[in-house]
Amino acid sequence: MSEAAVAIENGSRSWWEGIKPYVEKAPIAAFFVGVSSGFPYAMIGATLTTRLAQDGIDKSTVTTFALAFLVYNFKFLWAWVVDGVHLPLLGRLGQRVSWLIFSGFLVMAAVANLALQDPSANIYQTAIAAILVGIAGATFDIVIDAYRIELLEPRQLGVGSGMSQYGWRIGSVAAGALALVLAARVGWEAAYLACALFALPAMLTGLIVGEPKRHKEPTARKGMSEAVVAIWGPFAEFFNASGRPISSCFHPVAQDRRHIGSAGCCACCSTTWPIPNDEIAILGRSGLASGHISSGSSSAASSTPRSA
Repeated sequence: MSEAAVAIENGSRSWWEGIKPYVEKAPIAAFFVGVSSGFPYAMIGATLTTRLAQDGIDKSTVTTFALAFLVYNFKFLWAWVVDGVHLPLLGRLGQRVSWLIFSGFLVMAAVANLALQDPSANIYQTAIAAILVGIAGATFDIVIDAYRIELLEPRQLGVGSGMSQYGWRIGSVAAGALALVLAARVGWEAAYLACALFALPAMLTGLIVGEPKRHKEPTARKGMSEAVVAIWGPFAEFFNASGRPISSCFHPVAQDRRHIGSAGCCACCSTTWPIPNDEIAILGRSGLASGHISSGSSSAASSTPRSA
């Protein structure tokens, strides 16, 4: 075989090896669940503020609606419910898939409820409807994070995180754009009802791909004290694992200079501090993790895989 033919063959092989990780089942599933994860943001973000402005709501009230996003910051308070409570009937599909279906319907119902509100007639009911969308969307996020992390292998964490982020951006932008286009033609109610269908990609993905293998079965929790432990436990487990102090998460410079941003939480991404798959899942369910943490630690996790 000539040198030119060998070079062409090697080039084709390297091209396919670069694309192959992105067309595997788990990263593609991460993309579609990401699409569904992103659309509730659009429904209570720029789309809702545009609707309120068009209805003549004053700017100070419109700005206040941004507080609906705060719900996402407190989702760790009920993440343990999603992790440990077995749903009747749907539970036969598996813990993650059953909650994926259930929370997906919650999001669709919340968006439909927001669609039927008239901000000019009752702004308070509209505010409550927006908060309900935030709660349902945050619950959906908890399930999607857990499903994605448990579905991906350690070697797929970086690619899977990137695919999830692509899906999130596409879902958010597409839902927001679709809502504005439809609102100009058929009204806000029909626009919001149509956008509620963006919850379906994650639900269908769960049904098609199926239940992932759980890293650690939750223990039974009874009483208020155990509920408190269920909320605080993931934080304590993460920060105390392998003797890592909590202050190391806020060190301004990582040991190998890999940054999440310009500063802050950089130590979490250091390849000299491998974060195992389970700990990333714990943070994802508690509301602290992001795609950056998963991608930053993927090389370390793939080289030192650990499971509980």
